[in-house]
Amino acid sequence: MVKKITHQRLYNITLYYLSRYDSCTSKVREMLKRRILKDAQAGAEVPTEVNEWVETIIGRMQELGYIDDRRYVQNQIRALSSAGKSARFMIMKLTQMGIDIDLIDEVLNASEDNDLTRAKQLVRRKKMGYLRPENVRADFYQKDLATLGRAGFSYETAKMALAEDNNF
Repeated sequence: MVKKITHQRLYNITLYYLSRYDSCTSKVREMLKRRILKDAQAGAEVPTEVNEWVETIIGRMQELGYIDDRRYVQNQIRALSSAGKSARFMIMKLTQMGIDIDLIDEVLNASEDNDLTRAKQLVRRKKMGYLRPENVRADFYQKDLATLGRAGFSYETAKMALAEDNNF
């Protein structure tokens, strides 16, 4: 039996989702639309005002502080920075999620980390460059540069991160 799509049911679905995951506005909107589509495919009748309900629910969740795009971007940038991801990678990933580029730039500029610091973290995490045994370091130099390049770092940043005189 398919449950009827109502405002209260969508509100409860959103509350449950947000109790489990930190999310941004676009991800919550996408989740609700997927849920409505799933119910419609199962045979539930979709009311004409369902899109208004979705926007109302999102607005209410923002008022309550359950959805905060700035907090979400800060958390994502903190996590991606500690994983050694470049600013370019973070911008691409967050814009794919539907987050405003101006907000991403603002939070990135306020961050203490820069691309060189993030590249050094990746080098340390993957034990590349000067952290490799000295007898194989030269053999892996190009491979390490390529790894940093795929992570979104510029050639100069990658060279500096792999240099032996880095202080952590």
